Amino acid sequence: MNHFFLKSGALACIALGSAHIINAESSEKTVYQLDDYIVSAGPNLRSIADYAAPVNVVTAQELSRQSGSSLGAVLDWQPGVSSSSFGAGASRPILRGFDGPRVRILDAGLDTMDVSDTSPDHAVTLEPLLTERVEVLRGPSTLLYGSSAIGGAVNVIGKEMPRQRVDPKGYEGALEARRDTVSDGDTLVGFATVGDDDWALTITAVDRDADDYEIPDDAQEDDAEGDTLENSFVEMEQYSVGASWFFSEENRIGFSFSNYQTRYGLPGHGHHEGEDSDADDHPPKRRWRLTWSASATIWSWSLSM
Repeated sequence: MNHFFLKSGALACIALGSAHIINAESSEKTVYQLDDYIVSAGPNLRSIADYAAPVNVVTAQELSRQSGSSLGAVLDWQPGVSSSSFGAGASRPILRGFDGPRVRILDAGLDTMDVSDTSPDHAVTLEPLLTERVEVLRGPSTLLYGSSAIGGAVNVIGKEMPRQRVDPKGYEGALEARRDTVSDGDTLVGFATVGDDDWALTITAVDRDADDYEIPDDAQEDDAEGDTLENSFVEMEQYSVGASWFFSEENRIGFSFSNYQTRYGLPGHGHHEGEDSDADDHPPKRRWRLTWSASATIWSWSLSM
């Protein structure tokens, strides 16, 4: 009996000693603090920071496959995005039901300086076919672009200024022609970039000319003449020139000059016979813009003892 108790006591001491050694070793291991995650219905888990600033990026290739003469028309197919329409020439994005000043339209991070946010019958002075990408921002972070931008922001990155080095062959460009049969509209757009490792020069141009839209016979009014929607025409031309100087690895300084001019009609706002059309004529929308941009990487180092 005593022999049995002695063996049991020895085994208990060995077990307690082993547990103490294991606990001592585990306490010395490094503890890694993981990021906070939330559960979603998607296949992957995402950090909370990803939900603070949701962004949809529409590339130039995706935009080229969409038909439309305005920014609102080409973004209408995006999830959560619709567009206001006062004709083919005036269309503005609507984000989550918010329109006007509740949605900021930005040109490379700067305000477009037009009046489309105060009056929906004014055009957004940006050409969607001459863009590198369009960023649709939602969530509370859009308040950084203005206290009223609770609906979101649409940031358009254009091709008027080179923002990266040219292809190794030294040049790149594209030319595209479009034909719209419903309005006999013709669109010609193109850009060209030349340069080397240190500099780049870009020229862009677009010309659009579309007549009034054709409409079905049953959509016409009894006293209407012809088979078109009056004042649905669009005339627009834009050109720009820009250059950038690249130094070091990720640094550049650039400038650009662009001219935007458009003339369009508003359906239902035509001048009838006998009225003085010169008294209420709308002048064409014009915008001249001279911009410059610079980006530089600041290197820092620290010495700790």
